[in-house]
Amino acid sequence: MAGGRVGKDGIHGATFSSIELDETAPATAVQIGSPITQKLAMDFLLLAARRGLLKCSTDNGAGGLSSSVGELAGISGGAVVELERVP
Repeated sequence: MAGGRVGKDGIHGATFSSIELDETAPATAVQIGSPITQKLAMDFLLLAARRGLLKCSTDNGAGGLSSSVGELAGISGGAVVELERVP
C-alpha cells in the first residue's frame, strides 16, 4: 500500500459524494487529500509500471480499504493485510 492516510469517513464519504451540496451539508464528511503525497504516489506508480513491477493497482475510493484489498486479492491470488501498519 502506498499513498496518503486511509480516511475515517466510511459510508458517509460515499453518500456525501452523491448529494447536492447546500448550507446543511456536513463539512467534515470527506477527508481532504494531500496533494504532495498524491504527487509522490503517482510518480512512484508510473515508475514502477514502466519497470514492469506492477501486476495491478487500485485506489481505496468510496469502498474503502476492504473493497480495494478484495479487488486486488482476487486478481493477484490473495492478500495479507497488516492493519496496524495502515496509515
